[in-house]
Amino acid sequence: MIIKRSFDLRKVFWNIRFETLTTLFVAVVIFVLHRNKIIVLALPFSIAGILGSALAIFIAFRNQSSYARWWEARTIWGGIINNSRIFARQIIANVNNAMVIGKVSKEYADAYKKK
Repeated sequence: MIIKRSFDLRKVFWNIRFETLTTLFVAVVIFVLHRNKIIVLALPFSIAGILGSALAIFIAFRNQSSYARWWEARTIWGGIINNSRIFARQIIANVNNAMVIGKVSKEYADAYKKK
């Protein structure tokens, strides 16, 4: 989870440098071998279609799970907000009641509500 306000892209690339360089090296070697007719590559479309479909399902699942987490957090946050409003209303009502029956002065009640 990213919790900082500033996002440093250099740190991300620094953390994945080995994987990126390995992938780049393998891709360049295969390209050079194919270009010089040392190996012949022919991938049927069905492989790309199957892998693309699997990737689409995987991404849809990840998207759905992240949306579910966001929605759960939103409902919990809404509950916290509602409970804090109810609590504030109860404090105001109880302090006003205490002021009406003469337990506290108006100045003390106003200071307590503000606090």
